[in-house]
Amino acid sequence: DPDILVVPDLAAGNILAKQLTFMSHADGAGIVLGARVPIILTSRADNRRAKLASCAVACLMASAALTHDATKTGG
Repeated sequence: DPDILVVPDLAAGNILAKQLTFMSHADGAGIVLGARVPIILTSRADNRRAKLASCAVACLMASAALTHDATKTGG
């Protein structure tokens, strides 16, 4: 069972997320990486649990980035 699914573009990711949500009743978290800060990417159709999961993952990524920067600069 994969923990992370990587897709080639936004359209493919949207299709995959919709299929997992509606056909498998899967929970998901959507964030975009590569910017200075994580970007939370949710759908209007997402339930409260999915939106909260996206926020939690974004917080974890931001915290990890801060920790990495602090150790890199010796702070």
